[in-house]
Amino acid sequence: MIKLVNVTLVLCLLSAFLVGCAGNSEAVDDVDVDFTTLNSVMAEGEFRYITANSEDYIGKTIRANGELISLFIGAYDRYYRYIAITEGDAVCCPPEGFEIRLTGANVVDDDYPESGTIIEVTGVLSRLDEFGTGFLFLAVDEIIIVSA
Repeated sequence: MIKLVNVTLVLCLLSAFLVGCAGNSEAVDDVDVDFTTLNSVMAEGEFRYITANSEDYIGKTIRANGELISLFIGAYDRYYRYIAITEGDAVCCPPEGFEIRLTGANVVDDDYPESGTIIEVTGVLSRLDEFGTGFLFLAVDEIIIVSA
């Protein structure tokens, strides 16, 4: 009887472990780098590493939250939108942060929240050669507004 109880207990624990692992993989959502789980010091280090080694990260999925900063660059006649990654009141990364660009057809300026809005995005790190310079940006399908 004791052996049966022990075997049953081991099987229950094993099944709970396996279900727990499956649950964790779903929570990650196939994100390669998740800045929302890093403190400001670690986020700054990760940001600098990614930008210095960008070729290793092109095509990887990155999640970040922080303040949306919109800058109109007259020389290029367009807005550039960046996410300054934050943890509480601390900003990890330079204001230029990750540029974000909404994907899809017919995206217009009004599709973006106002500058200063706290947002969360998940996107694919991409590179675009524009005006003779290579730009890194996150191609995102959706911008989640955390607070206005």
